[in-house]
Amino acid sequence: MDSLIALGFTKLEAAIYVYLVGNSPATGYQIAKAIEKPNSNTYQSLESLTQRGLLMEVKENPRRYRAVPYQEMLDRLDKTHRQRCQAAATELNSLTPAMDDFQTYSLTSVPQAFERCRSMLEGAEYRVLVDAFPTVPESLVDDLRRTADRGVRVNAKVYQATELGKATVVTDGLSHEVLASWQGQWLNLVVDGASQLNAHFDITGQRVIQAIWTMSPYLSFLNHFGLLSEMVIDKFLEETDGTQAAEHLKSVIDRLGYLDHNRLPGFRNPEGFVPDARNNDE
Repeated sequence: MDSLIALGFTKLEAAIYVYLVGNSPATGYQIAKAIEKPNSNTYQSLESLTQRGLLMEVKENPRRYRAVPYQEMLDRLDKTHRQRCQAAATELNSLTPAMDDFQTYSLTSVPQAFERCRSMLEGAEYRVLVDAFPTVPESLVDDLRRTADRGVRVNAKVYQATELGKATVVTDGLSHEVLASWQGQWLNLVVDGASQLNAHFDITGQRVIQAIWTMSPYLSFLNHFGLLSEMVIDKFLEETDGTQAAEHLKSVIDRLGYLDHNRLPGFRNPEGFVPDARNNDE
């Protein structure tokens, strides 16, 4: 019955509908007795379900009720839901959205994070940068392709082979080492240097450890150029592999401590960034 309750049925309405699916037609008295609920409450729910077109009734004395076929019931609920969404969209479209909101907001669920990403991509006008671990692009592949197809420049840094159509794909040159050292999955998305989303999921990609979204131009520009710099380095190393220039750049990277993140106190904070960092102390 939980699935019906999720569709908007009350617990009593769900019990009535489920009973009638296998026991139609039945009188209100028979239904109340079978599901062990008071007659008055049962009749109120029967009236509500009938008015919504989810039950049919035989108007005789006493009245008997039949559940409409479940597919018909689902179609009706779907139509009602779409009508309500359209009405809400019409009403909300007449409002003027708040602007210049530079606050940083926390996102608490994986679906919420990905829906925000899709909304950002739909609104992208010029440039999208995305840096995502392997399980993440699977959820955004089609959205990134559509964004690139409509002329937006999309650069994606990935950690395994990923086909993104017209997007420019850069594979991290140290994918194996990076994936081995980070306990979790991450997603960093910057759109037009105007908004950004940073999400850290658990290793399965099913739970949010921390995720934030902001329209702060300052923070978004910082992340934009940080991601772009990493992509330039990875692309350069990829295209000059084995040359003196590549070896020189690698030595510069080494001198600057580019890969020393595992020594940073922030990296080893088990409560914040890397949930399994305690296991990396050995």
